[in-house]
Amino acid sequence: MREKDMRIKDLLGAIQPGMHKNRVRQELITQWGQEVLEQSQNHDAEYIPLPEYPRPQMVRDDYEILNGWWEYRFGRASEWDAKKVCFHQADGKILVPFSPETKLSGVERQLQPEESLWYRRTF
Repeated sequence: MREKDMRIKDLLGAIQPGMHKNRVRQELITQWGQEVLEQSQNHDAEYIPLPEYPRPQMVRDDYEILNGWWEYRFGRASEWDAKKVCFHQADGKILVPFSPETKLSGVERQLQPEESLWYRRTF
């Protein structure tokens, strides 16, 4: 096989489903993201990312920011009843406002279509 043909074949192989498992995972962390990671290493309950009021022109006296550490639990969507959530044991802690898929959340797991994700925190 010629070199040009081989490169095209490699390129096509790289974009086929299932081929991503063998590729090296690259992380895109900004300077701000690196600071968040360093601050949140020990799950410090006092650390709150993005603590500022989101819309300064509409400040309210009774506002409480929800960013910070929450407990989370993954489960099958069929297991959960919104009226009586069974949340006896958490799977871990997640840093809100970050998505569970991101490194900054501390979870790095994707929610599957058949799953639900529940958060819990005491105020």
